[in-house]
Amino acid sequence: ALEDAGLTVEEIDSVEIVGGSTRIPALKERIQAFFKKDLSATLNQDEAIARGAALQCAMLSPTFKVREFSVQDITNYPIKMTWQPTPEEEETELVSAYVVEEVVKEELVEESKTEAAPAEGDEAAAEAPLTRKVKKLVKKGDLAVVSATSSLDRALVSELREKEMEMIASDKLVVDTEMAKNTLEEYIYDTRSKVDGAYKDFINPADKEKFVSDLNDAENWLYDEGDETTKSVYAAKLAELHVIGKPVVERYREVEARANAARELKESINQLMAQATSSEEKYAHIPEEEKNSIVEKCSKAQTWIENKVERQSMMKKYETPAFTSAEVRKQRDDIVYFATPILNKPKPKPVVVETPVETPAAEEKAESKEETKHDESKDMDID
Repeated sequence: ALEDAGLTVEEIDSVEIVGGSTRIPALKERIQAFFKKDLSATLNQDEAIARGAALQCAMLSPTFKVREFSVQDITNYPIKMTWQPTPEEEETELVSAYVVEEVVKEELVEESKTEAAPAEGDEAAAEAPLTRKVKKLVKKGDLAVVSATSSLDRALVSELREKEMEMIASDKLVVDTEMAKNTLEEYIYDTRSKVDGAYKDFINPADKEKFVSDLNDAENWLYDEGDETTKSVYAAKLAELHVIGKPVVERYREVEARANAARELKESINQLMAQATSSEEKYAHIPEEEKNSIVEKCSKAQTWIENKVERQSMMKKYETPAFTSAEVRKQRDDIVYFATPILNKPKPKPVVVETPVETPAAEEKAESKEETKHDESKDMDID
């Protein structure tokens, strides 16, 4: 097959085996010894169809780029088929064969069950069963018992544990490497499709051409020499693309985030100023100095956001923004944390003045004692 294809063993990159006969160990050993390469068995009949359809879709799609390859189905030896045509006017004869079968005569037989009579001596044997006494002989002796454990030596256990951890780390590195590769590939496709779409106004025209070129170069590298490399190389390649791409994405996301943060800040300013200048009874106990401090702080925050919004409106979208949503959220948190304790200050409890109340209990008690003594003295005079 190699001679017919004009190839040598050294020119073969990989050998894929399919079919049921490839499960024979001897056959696999012969093929591997001939090509001097490890055999690949990643395709079975079901997976081959699914993978082929996926690759065909990727080749037809303008979005994805796959490595160019071709499949050639070749028959090594020619196939020749010959037959003699049947004349159309030739008479045919139909031959039928008949076989004579013998008739089996059936007979009717009546069956009945009868009990067998017991043999002579069986009845007597059943009445008087024979018994036999068996003497048990017990011998006692001392046995040597040796206790041992089947556990491994501590040094061997430690060595095996280290090997297991190495295998776990190796498997994790393989998974992390594939994830890093997929992350880079996903970033290339996603970002390149948005350069002329969602990110169009947020990338400097001077950097756009270079950025697109870097994305294309990274894609070509990924399907060529970067197809099988290390995790750190994929991460470094992604970091190179982030130099231009990350600020573009941040500027795109900040447009909506700044608008939402500015709206929330203005709502908080209006609410706090309305409470600080309110004449309601629940705020009457708060000193005017503290209310004025809230109004002053809210006014400064309002002036700050108005200046930032005006400055941002005069800038290009691909320029560094005049302010960020994080700065706006910090301004809002500052005024809320400052004003909330003041506005939620509880009312002081009213001072209750207690007035002493005279109780005539002691006087009544004294009078009752005097009357009792007077009555007792009268009784003594009568006696």
